Amino acid sequence: MRRLLLILALASLGASPVMASAVHLERAAVERALRDLPPAAGPLALAAAVPVRLGLAEGRWQTLGDQARWTLTLSSPGATLLIVHFDRLRLPAGSQLWLQDARGGNRQGPYSAADLDPQGGLWAPVIPGEQLQIELAVPAAARDAVQLSIDRVDHGRLRFGQVRGETVPAKSGSCNIDVACPEAAAWADPIRASVHLQIPTLTGTLLCSGTLMNNSRQDGSPLILSADHCDINATNAASLRAYFNYQTSSCGGSPDGSLAQNLSGATLLARDSRSDFTLVRMNTPPPAAFNAFYAGYNASGSGSASGAGIHHPSGDEKRISFFNRPLRPRQANIDGRLVEAWEVVWARGVTEQGSSGSALFNGSRQVVGVLSGGLSSCANPAGEDYYGRLDVAWANGLRPHLDPAGTGNPVLGGRNPDGSGGDPGAPAGSGGGGGGGLGSLLPGLLAALIARRAWRGAARESAGPAAGR
Repeated sequence: MRRLLLILALASLGASPVMASAVHLERAAVERALRDLPPAAGPLALAAAVPVRLGLAEGRWQTLGDQARWTLTLSSPGATLLIVHFDRLRLPAGSQLWLQDARGGNRQGPYSAADLDPQGGLWAPVIPGEQLQIELAVPAAARDAVQLSIDRVDHGRLRFGQVRGETVPAKSGSCNIDVACPEAAAWADPIRASVHLQIPTLTGTLLCSGTLMNNSRQDGSPLILSADHCDINATNAASLRAYFNYQTSSCGGSPDGSLAQNLSGATLLARDSRSDFTLVRMNTPPPAAFNAFYAGYNASGSGSASGAGIHHPSGDEKRISFFNRPLRPRQANIDGRLVEAWEVVWARGVTEQGSSGSALFNGSRQVVGVLSGGLSSCANPAGEDYYGRLDVAWANGLRPHLDPAGTGNPVLGGRNPDGSGGDPGAPAGSGGGGGGGLGSLLPGLLAALIARRAWRGAARESAGPAAGR
Protein backbone atom coordinates (compact mmCIF):
# COMPACT_ATOMS: atom_id res chain seq x y z
CA MET A 1 0.00 0.00 0.00
CA ARG A 2 1.33 3.37 -0.93
CA ARG A 3 2.32 5.41 2.10
CA LEU A 4 0.08 8.23 3.25
CA LEU A 5 1.10 11.04 5.54
CA LEU A 6 -1.55 11.51 8.21
CA ILE A 7 -1.73 14.76 10.13
CA LEU A 8 -4.39 16.53 12.14
CA ALA A 9 -5.89 19.76 10.92
CA LEU A 10 -8.88 21.98 11.60
CA ALA A 11 -11.71 22.07 9.13
CA SER A 12 -15.07 23.80 9.19
CA LEU A 13 -17.95 21.83 7.66
CA GLY A 14 -21.61 22.65 7.79
CA ALA A 15 -22.90 24.93 10.52
CA SER A 16 -20.50 23.95 13.32
CA PRO A 17 -16.70 23.78 13.27
CA VAL A 18 -15.31 20.35 14.13
CA MET A 19 -11.86 18.86 14.50
CA ALA A 20 -11.12 16.89 11.30
CA SER A 21 -8.31 14.56 10.33
CA ALA A 22 -6.42 15.37 7.13
CA VAL A 23 -4.78 12.93 4.75
CA HIS A 24 -2.25 14.10 2.14
CA LEU A 25 -1.54 11.88 -0.85
CA GLU A 26 2.13 11.02 -1.13
CA ARG A 27 3.80 12.88 -4.00
CA ALA A 28 5.64 9.80 -5.30
CA ALA A 29 2.36 7.89 -5.53
CA VAL A 30 0.79 10.75 -7.49
CA GLU A 31 3.72 10.93 -9.90
CA ARG A 32 3.50 7.19 -10.58
CA ALA A 33 -0.23 7.52 -11.25
CA LEU A 34 0.34 10.38 -13.69
CA ARG A 35 2.93 8.33 -15.57
CA ASP A 36 0.45 5.45 -15.85
CA LEU A 37 -2.11 7.55 -17.74
CA PRO A 38 -2.66 6.51 -21.39
CA PRO A 39 -0.98 8.45 -24.24
CA ALA A 40 -2.33 11.84 -25.24
CA ALA A 41 -4.31 10.50 -28.24
CA GLY A 42 -7.93 9.55 -27.63
CA PRO A 43 -10.32 10.76 -24.92
CA LEU A 44 -9.16 13.52 -22.60
CA ALA A 45 -7.45 12.20 -19.44
CA LEU A 46 -8.73 14.42 -16.63
CA ALA A 47 -7.19 12.77 -13.57
CA ALA A 48 -4.84 9.97 -12.49
CA ALA A 49 -5.90 7.16 -10.15
CA VAL A 50 -4.03 7.03 -6.82
CA PRO A 51 -4.84 3.87 -4.80
CA VAL A 52 -5.44 4.45 -1.10
CA ARG A 53 -6.93 2.58 1.81
CA LEU A 54 -8.89 4.93 4.03
CA GLY A 55 -11.76 4.32 6.39
CA LEU A 56 -13.55 5.69 9.41
CA ALA A 57 -10.37 5.46 11.50
CA GLU A 58 -8.71 8.17 9.40
CA GLY A 59 -11.49 10.64 10.11
CA ARG A 60 -12.88 12.11 13.31
CA TRP A 61 -16.30 11.71 14.93
CA GLN A 62 -18.15 14.35 16.91
CA THR A 63 -21.58 13.95 18.48
CA LEU A 64 -23.85 16.97 18.70
CA GLY A 65 -27.13 16.15 20.42
CA ASP A 66 -28.88 13.38 18.50
CA GLN A 67 -26.56 13.68 15.48
CA ALA A 68 -23.11 12.20 14.96
CA ARG A 69 -20.80 13.82 12.40
CA TRP A 70 -17.71 12.26 10.81
CA THR A 71 -15.26 14.46 8.89
CA LEU A 72 -12.11 13.96 6.85
CA THR A 73 -9.98 16.33 4.77
CA LEU A 74 -8.11 14.97 1.74
CA SER A 75 -5.43 16.89 -0.13
CA SER A 76 -3.01 16.33 -3.00
CA PRO A 77 -0.67 19.28 -3.60
CA GLY A 78 -0.68 20.43 -7.20
CA ALA A 79 -4.01 18.79 -8.06
CA THR A 80 -6.46 20.83 -10.11
CA LEU A 81 -9.31 18.74 -8.68
CA LEU A 82 -9.98 15.58 -6.70
CA ILE A 83 -12.39 12.69 -7.30
CA VAL A 84 -13.08 10.22 -4.50
CA HIS A 85 -14.19 6.62 -4.94
CA PHE A 86 -15.96 5.07 -1.96
CA ASP A 87 -15.70 1.34 -2.60
CA ARG A 88 -17.91 0.50 0.37
CA LEU A 89 -20.60 2.57 2.05
CA ARG A 90 -23.23 1.52 4.50
CA LEU A 91 -25.40 4.49 5.28
CA PRO A 92 -28.21 4.01 7.83
CA ALA A 93 -31.56 5.70 7.31
CA GLY A 94 -31.29 9.44 7.90
CA SER A 95 -27.62 9.63 6.83
CA GLN A 96 -26.29 12.40 4.60
CA LEU A 97 -22.88 12.41 2.90
CA TRP A 98 -21.40 15.66 1.57
CA LEU A 99 -18.20 16.70 -0.22
CA GLN A 100 -16.95 20.24 -0.73
CA ASP A 101 -13.85 22.19 -1.69
CA ALA A 102 -11.70 24.01 0.83
CA ARG A 103 -13.64 27.27 0.46
CA GLY A 104 -17.10 25.77 0.38
CA GLY A 105 -17.92 27.10 -3.07
CA ASN A 106 -18.46 23.66 -4.61
CA ARG A 107 -20.58 21.47 -2.34
CA GLN A 108 -21.91 18.15 -3.64
CA GLY A 109 -24.58 16.04 -1.98
CA PRO A 110 -26.34 14.99 0.06
CA TYR A 111 -25.87 11.33 -0.80
CA SER A 112 -27.72 8.49 0.90
CA ALA A 113 -28.04 4.73 0.49
CA ALA A 114 -30.30 5.37 -2.52
CA ASP A 115 -27.38 6.87 -4.45
CA LEU A 116 -25.04 3.89 -4.18
CA ASP A 117 -24.09 1.66 -7.11
CA PRO A 118 -25.03 -2.05 -7.14
CA GLN A 119 -21.77 -2.90 -5.34
CA GLY A 120 -22.54 -0.49 -2.50
CA GLY A 121 -20.02 2.13 -3.63
CA LEU A 122 -20.07 5.68 -4.94
CA TRP A 123 -17.99 7.66 -7.44
CA ALA A 124 -18.18 11.21 -6.14
CA PRO A 125 -18.39 14.19 -8.50
CA VAL A 126 -15.41 16.39 -9.25
CA ILE A 127 -14.34 18.69 -6.43
CA PRO A 128 -12.14 21.50 -7.82
CA GLY A 129 -8.87 22.34 -6.09
CA GLU A 130 -6.17 20.38 -4.33
CA GLN A 131 -8.15 19.85 -1.13
CA LEU A 132 -11.61 18.56 -0.33
CA GLN A 133 -13.59 17.91 2.81
CA ILE A 134 -15.92 14.98 3.45
CA GLU A 135 -18.73 15.18 5.96
CA LEU A 136 -21.04 12.36 6.99
CA ALA A 137 -23.97 13.14 9.29
CA VAL A 138 -25.92 10.22 10.82
CA PRO A 139 -28.38 9.75 13.65
CA ALA A 140 -26.24 9.31 16.77
CA ALA A 141 -28.00 6.04 17.62
CA ALA A 142 -27.00 4.58 14.22
CA ARG A 143 -23.32 5.60 14.29
CA ASP A 144 -22.03 2.08 14.90
CA ALA A 145 -23.87 0.80 11.83
CA VAL A 146 -21.90 3.04 9.45
CA GLN A 147 -19.35 1.48 7.09
CA LEU A 148 -17.10 3.62 4.91
CA SER A 149 -14.07 2.77 2.81
CA ILE A 150 -12.17 4.82 0.21
CA ASP A 151 -9.94 2.84 -2.16
CA ARG A 152 -8.99 5.52 -4.68
CA VAL A 153 -8.56 9.25 -5.06
CA ASP A 154 -8.06 10.64 -8.57
CA HIS A 155 -5.58 13.53 -8.79
CA GLY A 156 -6.64 16.09 -11.39
CA ARG A 157 -4.21 17.24 -14.06
CA LEU A 158 -6.62 19.59 -15.88
CA ARG A 159 -9.10 22.15 -14.65
CA PHE A 160 -12.75 21.17 -14.53
CA GLY A 161 -14.74 23.63 -12.49
CA GLN A 162 -13.03 26.16 -10.23
CA VAL A 163 -12.55 27.04 -6.60
CA ARG A 164 -14.56 30.07 -5.51
CA GLY A 165 -12.56 33.27 -5.73
CA GLU A 166 -10.05 31.92 -8.23
CA THR A 167 -9.92 33.18 -11.81
CA VAL A 168 -8.32 30.85 -14.34
CA PRO A 169 -8.09 31.03 -18.14
CA ALA A 170 -9.91 28.61 -20.42
CA LYS A 171 -7.89 25.60 -21.61
CA SER A 172 -9.53 25.43 -25.04
CA GLY A 173 -8.54 27.60 -28.00
CA SER A 174 -9.78 31.17 -28.26
CA CYS A 175 -11.61 30.49 -31.54
CA ASN A 176 -14.19 28.36 -29.71
CA ILE A 177 -17.64 29.94 -29.30
CA ASP A 178 -19.45 29.99 -25.95
CA VAL A 179 -23.04 28.77 -26.08
CA ALA A 180 -23.92 31.99 -24.25
CA CYS A 181 -22.97 34.00 -27.36
CA PRO A 182 -25.73 35.54 -29.53
CA GLU A 183 -25.02 33.29 -32.53
CA ALA A 184 -25.90 30.26 -30.40
CA ALA A 185 -29.35 31.55 -29.42
CA ALA A 186 -31.13 29.70 -32.24
CA TRP A 187 -29.65 26.42 -30.92
CA ALA A 188 -31.01 26.69 -27.38
CA ASP A 189 -32.76 23.31 -27.46
CA PRO A 190 -29.81 21.12 -28.54
CA ILE A 191 -27.58 23.10 -26.17
CA ARG A 192 -29.82 21.94 -23.29
CA ALA A 193 -29.42 18.34 -24.51
CA SER A 194 -25.60 18.39 -24.51
CA VAL A 195 -23.78 16.99 -21.46
CA HIS A 196 -20.27 16.47 -20.10
CA LEU A 197 -19.32 12.93 -19.07
CA GLN A 198 -16.97 11.85 -16.23
CA ILE A 199 -15.79 8.31 -17.03
CA PRO A 200 -13.76 6.24 -14.52
CA THR A 201 -11.19 3.82 -15.91
CA LEU A 202 -8.49 1.66 -14.34
CA THR A 203 -5.83 4.37 -14.67
CA GLY A 204 -7.89 7.48 -13.99
CA THR A 205 -10.82 9.57 -15.13
CA LEU A 206 -11.64 10.46 -18.74
CA LEU A 207 -13.79 13.30 -20.04
CA CYS A 208 -16.05 13.09 -23.08
CA SER A 209 -19.14 14.87 -24.33
CA GLY A 210 -22.58 13.37 -24.88
CA THR A 211 -26.20 14.13 -25.75
CA LEU A 212 -29.52 13.38 -24.06
CA MET A 213 -31.69 11.65 -26.68
CA ASN A 214 -35.38 11.36 -27.42
CA ASN A 215 -36.93 8.01 -28.43
CA SER A 216 -39.99 6.99 -30.42
CA ARG A 217 -42.04 6.32 -27.28
CA GLN A 218 -41.23 9.87 -26.14
CA ASP A 219 -41.35 8.66 -22.57
CA GLY A 220 -38.44 10.66 -21.13
CA SER A 221 -36.11 7.69 -20.83
CA PRO A 222 -32.71 9.27 -19.97
CA LEU A 223 -30.70 7.95 -22.93
CA ILE A 224 -27.26 9.48 -23.47
CA LEU A 225 -25.40 9.07 -26.74
CA SER A 226 -21.61 9.30 -26.83
CA ALA A 227 -18.62 7.71 -28.61
CA ASP A 228 -17.49 4.09 -28.41
CA HIS A 229 -13.85 5.15 -28.05
CA CYS A 230 -14.71 7.03 -24.84
CA ASP A 231 -14.36 3.62 -23.17
CA ILE A 232 -17.74 3.38 -21.45
CA ASN A 233 -18.38 -0.31 -20.84
CA ALA A 234 -20.77 -2.58 -18.97
CA THR A 235 -18.66 -2.27 -15.81
CA ASN A 236 -17.89 1.42 -15.50
CA ALA A 237 -21.28 2.60 -16.84
CA ALA A 238 -22.59 2.14 -13.29
CA SER A 239 -20.14 4.86 -12.20
CA LEU A 240 -20.64 7.23 -15.12
CA ARG A 241 -21.48 10.79 -14.15
CA ALA A 242 -23.19 13.28 -16.48
CA TYR A 243 -22.98 17.04 -15.93
CA PHE A 244 -25.75 19.22 -17.32
CA ASN A 245 -25.56 22.93 -18.14
CA TYR A 246 -21.82 23.26 -17.57
CA GLN A 247 -21.43 26.52 -19.48
CA THR A 248 -20.33 30.10 -19.03
CA SER A 249 -22.85 32.67 -17.89
CA SER A 250 -21.81 35.22 -20.52
CA CYS A 251 -20.34 35.30 -24.02
CA GLY A 252 -16.56 35.36 -23.82
CA GLY A 253 -16.78 35.57 -20.05
CA SER A 254 -14.57 33.94 -17.43
CA PRO A 255 -14.86 30.14 -17.01
CA ASP A 256 -17.59 30.16 -14.36
CA GLY A 257 -19.60 27.03 -15.24
CA SER A 258 -21.30 25.22 -12.38
CA LEU A 259 -20.88 21.49 -11.67
CA ALA A 260 -23.94 21.37 -9.42
CA GLN A 261 -26.36 19.72 -11.87
CA ASN A 262 -25.19 16.15 -12.35
CA LEU A 263 -26.44 12.57 -12.37
CA SER A 264 -24.58 9.35 -11.59
CA GLY A 265 -25.04 5.74 -12.62
CA ALA A 266 -26.07 4.24 -15.94
CA THR A 267 -26.58 0.99 -17.85
CA LEU A 268 -24.80 0.29 -21.11
CA LEU A 269 -27.35 -0.41 -23.86
CA ALA A 270 -25.33 -0.61 -27.07
CA ARG A 271 -21.99 0.29 -28.64
CA ASP A 272 -20.34 -0.11 -32.03
CA SER A 273 -16.81 0.63 -33.21
CA ARG A 274 -17.65 1.00 -36.91
CA SER A 275 -19.87 4.00 -36.27
CA ASP A 276 -18.10 4.85 -32.98
CA PHE A 277 -21.22 5.20 -30.85
CA THR A 278 -22.14 4.25 -27.30
CA LEU A 279 -25.63 4.53 -25.81
CA VAL A 280 -26.37 4.36 -22.09
CA ARG A 281 -29.48 4.86 -19.98
CA MET A 282 -28.96 6.89 -16.83
CA ASN A 283 -30.48 5.42 -13.67
CA THR A 284 -32.60 8.51 -13.09
CA PRO A 285 -33.95 11.18 -15.45
CA PRO A 286 -32.71 14.76 -15.08
CA PRO A 287 -34.82 16.71 -12.56
CA ALA A 288 -37.05 19.50 -13.81
CA ALA A 289 -34.57 22.05 -12.41
CA PHE A 290 -32.01 20.95 -15.03
CA ASN A 291 -34.32 22.16 -17.84
CA ALA A 292 -32.87 19.44 -20.07
CA PHE A 293 -33.93 18.77 -23.65
CA TYR A 294 -34.24 15.36 -25.33
CA ALA A 295 -32.60 15.77 -28.74
CA GLY A 296 -34.22 14.52 -31.91
CA TYR A 297 -32.35 12.52 -34.52
CA ASN A 298 -32.11 11.81 -38.23
CA ALA A 299 -30.66 8.39 -39.02
CA SER A 300 -31.82 8.42 -42.64
CA GLY A 301 -28.29 9.05 -43.92
CA SER A 302 -29.34 12.22 -45.74
CA GLY A 303 -26.64 14.39 -44.18
CA SER A 304 -27.09 18.15 -44.07
CA ALA A 305 -25.94 21.30 -45.85
CA SER A 306 -25.54 23.22 -42.59
CA GLY A 307 -25.71 22.68 -38.88
CA ALA A 308 -23.71 22.73 -35.66
CA GLY A 309 -21.71 20.71 -33.18
CA ILE A 310 -22.09 21.29 -29.41
CA HIS A 311 -19.29 20.04 -27.20
CA HIS A 312 -16.84 20.53 -24.30
CA PRO A 313 -13.40 21.18 -25.83
CA SER A 314 -10.49 20.38 -23.50
CA GLY A 315 -13.00 19.82 -20.71
CA ASP A 316 -14.08 23.47 -20.76
CA GLU A 317 -17.57 24.87 -20.54
CA LYS A 318 -19.93 24.16 -23.43
CA ARG A 319 -19.05 25.51 -26.90
CA ILE A 320 -20.71 25.49 -30.32
CA SER A 321 -19.25 25.18 -33.84
CA PHE A 322 -21.05 25.87 -37.14
CA PHE A 323 -20.77 24.38 -40.64
CA ASN A 324 -22.36 25.64 -43.87
CA ARG A 325 -21.09 23.26 -46.51
CA PRO A 326 -22.66 19.83 -47.14
CA LEU A 327 -21.46 16.90 -45.05
CA ARG A 328 -19.44 14.28 -46.95
CA PRO A 329 -19.65 10.54 -46.18
CA ARG A 330 -16.17 9.17 -45.59
CA GLN A 331 -14.39 6.15 -44.16
CA ALA A 332 -12.08 7.85 -41.68
CA ASN A 333 -8.92 6.49 -40.09
CA ILE A 334 -9.05 7.76 -36.50
CA ASP A 335 -5.93 6.72 -34.58
CA GLY A 336 -5.97 3.43 -36.50
CA ARG A 337 -9.75 2.93 -36.11
CA LEU A 338 -11.82 2.86 -39.32
CA VAL A 339 -15.02 4.78 -38.79
CA GLU A 340 -17.93 5.30 -41.21
CA ALA A 341 -18.18 9.03 -40.76
CA TRP A 342 -19.51 12.39 -41.83
CA GLU A 343 -16.70 14.75 -42.76
CA VAL A 344 -17.32 18.32 -41.65
CA VAL A 345 -15.35 21.52 -42.22
CA TRP A 346 -16.29 24.29 -39.82
CA ALA A 347 -17.25 27.80 -40.86
CA ARG A 348 -16.77 28.93 -37.25
CA GLY A 349 -15.38 27.11 -34.24
CA VAL A 350 -13.47 23.82 -33.99
CA THR A 351 -13.33 20.72 -31.76
CA GLU A 352 -10.64 19.45 -29.39
CA GLN A 353 -9.96 16.57 -27.01
CA GLY A 354 -12.90 16.43 -24.61
CA SER A 355 -15.28 17.07 -27.52
CA SER A 356 -15.37 13.32 -28.30
CA GLY A 357 -18.86 11.85 -28.24
CA SER A 358 -20.60 15.17 -28.86
CA ALA A 359 -23.39 15.36 -31.40
CA LEU A 360 -23.42 16.79 -34.90
CA PHE A 361 -26.79 18.45 -35.53
CA ASN A 362 -28.32 19.03 -38.95
CA GLY A 363 -30.12 22.23 -39.88
CA SER A 364 -33.31 20.84 -38.31
CA ARG A 365 -31.61 20.47 -34.91
CA GLN A 366 -31.52 16.66 -35.17
CA VAL A 367 -28.50 14.50 -34.33
CA VAL A 368 -26.86 12.96 -37.41
CA GLY A 369 -23.46 11.95 -36.00
CA VAL A 370 -21.18 11.47 -32.99
CA LEU A 371 -17.69 13.02 -32.88
CA SER A 372 -14.94 10.46 -33.39
CA GLY A 373 -11.89 12.58 -34.19
CA GLY A 374 -10.44 15.13 -36.52
CA LEU A 375 -7.83 17.65 -37.50
CA SER A 376 -9.44 20.99 -36.67
CA SER A 377 -7.93 23.37 -34.15
CA CYS A 378 -7.67 27.10 -33.68
CA ALA A 379 -4.32 26.87 -35.49
CA ASN A 380 -5.97 24.81 -38.26
CA PRO A 381 -9.63 25.89 -38.39
CA ALA A 382 -10.12 24.41 -41.88
CA GLY A 383 -9.03 20.96 -40.71
CA GLU A 384 -11.61 18.22 -41.25
CA ASP A 385 -13.47 16.61 -38.34
CA TYR A 386 -15.20 13.22 -38.48
CA TYR A 387 -18.46 12.17 -36.85
CA GLY A 388 -19.60 8.55 -36.72
CA ARG A 389 -22.73 8.37 -38.87
CA LEU A 390 -26.01 7.88 -37.07
CA ASP A 391 -27.48 5.92 -39.97
CA VAL A 392 -24.64 3.38 -39.65
CA ALA A 393 -25.13 3.30 -35.88
CA TRP A 394 -28.87 2.80 -36.44
CA ALA A 395 -28.17 -0.41 -38.36
CA ASN A 396 -25.56 -1.56 -35.84
CA GLY A 397 -27.48 -1.66 -32.58
CA LEU A 398 -28.89 1.83 -32.04
CA ARG A 399 -32.30 1.38 -33.65
CA PRO A 400 -34.09 -0.76 -31.02
CA HIS A 401 -33.22 1.75 -28.30
CA LEU A 402 -34.12 4.95 -30.15
CA ASP A 403 -37.15 3.32 -31.80
CA PRO A 404 -38.57 1.08 -29.04
CA ALA A 405 -42.06 1.69 -30.43
CA GLY A 406 -41.02 -0.07 -33.63
CA THR A 407 -42.17 2.70 -35.97
CA GLY A 408 -39.35 2.05 -38.43
CA ASN A 409 -38.97 5.81 -38.88
CA PRO A 410 -35.31 6.92 -38.62
CA VAL A 411 -36.32 10.56 -38.13
CA LEU A 412 -37.69 12.04 -34.89
CA GLY A 413 -37.89 15.53 -33.41
CA GLY A 414 -36.80 16.57 -29.95
CA ARG A 415 -38.94 17.13 -26.87
CA ASN A 416 -39.02 18.92 -23.56
CA PRO A 417 -39.49 16.99 -20.31
CA ASP A 418 -43.18 17.99 -20.27
CA GLY A 419 -43.68 16.36 -23.68
CA SER A 420 -43.83 19.57 -25.70
CA GLY A 421 -41.78 19.89 -28.86
CA GLY A 422 -38.72 22.00 -29.50
CA ASP A 423 -38.44 25.71 -30.18
CA PRO A 424 -41.21 26.54 -32.70
CA GLY A 425 -38.81 29.02 -34.29
CA ALA A 426 -36.40 26.25 -35.26
CA PRO A 427 -36.42 24.95 -38.85
CA ALA A 428 -39.08 22.47 -39.91
CA GLY A 429 -38.55 18.96 -38.63
CA SER A 430 -37.18 19.95 -35.22
CA GLY A 431 -40.42 19.69 -33.29
CA GLY A 432 -41.57 16.78 -31.19
CA GLY A 433 -43.60 14.10 -33.00
CA GLY A 434 -42.42 11.42 -35.33
CA GLY A 435 -45.25 8.95 -34.72
CA GLY A 436 -45.67 5.65 -36.49
CA GLY A 437 -48.24 6.49 -39.13
CA LEU A 438 -47.58 5.61 -42.78
CA GLY A 439 -47.49 9.29 -43.74
CA SER A 440 -44.59 9.97 -41.38
CA LEU A 441 -42.84 6.71 -42.17
CA LEU A 442 -42.52 7.00 -45.97
CA PRO A 443 -40.33 10.12 -46.13
CA GLY A 444 -37.84 8.59 -43.72
CA LEU A 445 -37.71 5.32 -45.64
CA LEU A 446 -37.27 7.12 -48.95
CA ALA A 447 -34.42 9.22 -47.54
CA ALA A 448 -32.75 6.10 -46.16
CA LEU A 449 -32.90 4.37 -49.55
CA ILE A 450 -31.42 7.40 -51.30
CA ALA A 451 -28.69 7.66 -48.67
CA ARG A 452 -27.76 3.96 -48.96
CA ARG A 453 -27.29 4.35 -52.72
CA ALA A 454 -25.18 7.46 -52.20
CA TRP A 455 -23.12 5.77 -49.51
CA ARG A 456 -22.18 2.82 -51.69
CA GLY A 457 -20.55 5.22 -54.14
CA ALA A 458 -18.94 7.40 -51.49
CA ALA A 459 -17.64 4.60 -49.28
CA ARG A 460 -14.70 4.06 -51.59
CA GLU A 461 -13.51 7.59 -50.76
CA SER A 462 -11.42 7.34 -47.61
CA ALA A 463 -10.00 10.04 -45.38
CA GLY A 464 -6.41 10.05 -44.22
CA PRO A 465 -5.34 9.59 -40.59
CA ALA A 466 -6.97 11.89 -38.04
CA ALA A 467 -6.52 12.36 -34.32
CA GLY A 468 -9.01 11.11 -31.77
CA ARG A 469 -10.85 13.64 -29.66
